[in-house]
Amino acid sequence: MKRRGYMEKPTVRASLAAGLGLVLTACAGSLHYWDDRKWVAEMYHAVQQGIYLPADIDPKIQYHDATVQFTYADGALQDAEVVKSSGSEIVDAAIQSQIGAIHVPVPPGPPDVEPHRFQMDVHMQMALEAYTWALHRAIFAAAHNPGGTSVGRVLLDFDYTGGKASNITVTQTSGASEIDKAAVDAVAHAKLPPTPAAFSKITHFVIGFCFGNGDYCGGSSQTVIRVSDKLEAAPGRGP
Repeated sequence: MKRRGYMEKPTVRASLAAGLGLVLTACAGSLHYWDDRKWVAEMYHAVQQGIYLPADIDPKIQYHDATVQFTYADGALQDAEVVKSSGSEIVDAAIQSQIGAIHVPVPPGPPDVEPHRFQMDVHMQMALEAYTWALHRAIFAAAHNPGGTSVGRVLLDFDYTGGKASNITVTQTSGASEIDKAAVDAVAHAKLPPTPAAFSKITHFVIGFCFGNGDYCGGSSQTVIRVSDKLEAAPGRGP
């Protein structure tokens, strides 16, 4: 698999049932959680990353995009419905069944929130892509900037079998021991997802970090750390 550069998080194309423009122009003082742009973006991102093509699906199926509606209520996504078909009944059924199992962030405000209907466009990822993104998110969540003024990029590789990362190795140092250690610790302490049976033979992965501010790592946000968007089987160590 081809190694990519340092990540930019994927863009989620989405819209509320009344239009995403409603969210983007909502008054900052609104009491409705669905007017909170940050939460809506995080929720849509969680949905997009939870949608993937089953590993056993016919590779000849080329229809991977669809428009869905669902209701957020009682802390979960409910009543998922495909309102614009992907063109494949199999893909549409997978979308509907997977949405109900996706865990989304808790919205701001009081715990008893009013149910709300959402609509978004989704792109079905390949199953391997969904798995590697799950690894990515877990490692990203465990990463912490070592502080100070240190900046640097680090490349690691590691083995992942039996629910535990091992043989974590710095293959390209940042030149600063505290940054290298922060990257190693992120992989070592991440709560990594279980390996799907279809990918049990893929046990070796490569990941890149960038520690620093937005000017150093690129992009407009002040993201402290970035992780490469592809964790891939190393040549000769995959299935």
